[in-house]
Amino acid sequence: MISDESEIGYLTHIIGTDSWECLYPMGMVGYGPGETPLVWTMESGLEPDYFWTYGLSAKTLSQFPL
Repeated sequence: MISDESEIGYLTHIIGTDSWECLYPMGMVGYGPGETPLVWTMESGLEPDYFWTYGLSAKTLSQFPL
């Protein structure tokens, strides 16, 4: 997983470890469900194949599937 300020409107990108290419983006920029204005940190999820992002400016936790 990589987080960046992307011009395509997504902050999180899932990277394939075999090819090191972007498999798909997720986490649109915004303040709604599944969105975050800024990803400060990423953590592994409580369930397998999930992860959490923390948005510092909005103080939000968002869960995403891998």
